[in-house]
Amino acid sequence: MRKIPPRIVGSLVGFVALLGASSAFAEPCEKEDNAERCDEYETYAMPGGQFMFYKPSGIASPYLGGGFRLDIVRWSHHNEDFGPGEGSLYFQASLLQSKSSEHLMGIYEGGLNLSFERNPKRRYLIPYFGFSTGGMFADDLPKGGFFQPNLGIQLYSHPNVVADVQGGYMFPTDAVDKLHGFRAQASIRFHAW
Repeated sequence: MRKIPPRIVGSLVGFVALLGASSAFAEPCEKEDNAERCDEYETYAMPGGQFMFYKPSGIASPYLGGGFRLDIVRWSHHNEDFGPGEGSLYFQASLLQSKSSEHLMGIYEGGLNLSFERNPKRRYLIPYFGFSTGGMFADDLPKGGFFQPNLGIQLYSHPNVVADVQGGYMFPTDAVDKLHGFRAQASIRFHAW
């Protein structure tokens, strides 16, 4: 198995440092201070779009593309109860293209994201962790499943709009030496009702 390139390791270390720095802004949410930011809510069927980057270790050029994301359920519970204050359960599908291939790659997956914080007092820079699992297919590559742990930051979180970035390392079930690699995405979702 190949070593992870130092620039990828450096990027991940920088990302984790950013997560730690953003948690320094965290103050407990108290309804008397700011009722709007402390509102607890749950949203269902929150659709949106995304841009994705995927660099398999055994392929020269990265895959780039976009897709559809649906947060099946999102919640924001800003209180002192045990557990993460924000989270989402989602499904997404993407089509990606690489200069190294004549064929499109399809990726579909489901996942869960949970915030590190129990009771953030802001709507921006909320760090989270999670995982996703699903499958990928392309005419010139083996079809198979994968598992991916994720780290991310909600750039903005509101009951009607969420924007975030996340990244992780994909562990495929087939052609592991060729398809394992770093994957990142930026997404935005809207809830109009």
